[in-house]
Amino acid sequence: LAITRAYRTVSTEALAILAGVLPLDLELLMRGKSEAETVAVRSGAMTAENTTKIETLRAEFIHRWNERWVVSEKGRWTAQWFPTVQARLRRPWVVPDHYTSQFLSGHGDFGEYLSRFAFKDDAHCEDCGHETDSVTHVLFECPSFSQERLNLRLEVGTVTANWPCEVEEMTQSERIYKKFETFCKEVLTRRAAKRTEAGGGVN
Repeated sequence: LAITRAYRTVSTEALAILAGVLPLDLELLMRGKSEAETVAVRSGAMTAENTTKIETLRAEFIHRWNERWVVSEKGRWTAQWFPTVQARLRRPWVVPDHYTSQFLSGHGDFGEYLSRFAFKDDAHCEDCGHETDSVTHVLFECPSFSQERLNLRLEVGTVTANWPCEVEEMTQSERIYKKFETFCKEVLTRRAAKRTEAGGGVN
């Protein structure tokens, strides 16, 4: 949670993907298997053989993590952004914050999420009145955010003519991700300000 700034309702499976770090149980197993190499690092006696063993072990555990992720029933919205562990690890520029984590996880200031967890009576969009305020509605459709969406759409247009695009494409380059990051912050900050003015709030 501290790394991703995500909501507490996000599954541990999705949190690991968002953070780009091995799940704790796999991390502990890997450390146990690489104890000899860890000792070599600490003693300053690291060799090429030690390095190769560590790299091989890490590749093995990333493979195990991926096998777990692709069949998991949890975090399926996050899986649309990062269908494999390797896809996530190839994107070091993805550093989730309080705003992007909400879009990447689906757990955030969206009517669909808020009604699901009983923070709202229904899932409608308070900005345009659409009956379902989902991540995809805000990201691609809501007319209230057409101005905020413009720069993101133009940047995505450099790699695909499709709009709506596959959400995975919004993380495939640092340039696009930065536009996505800006969009998330502008939209959610605006929503929070509007709610504050109206006397409500979402944590």
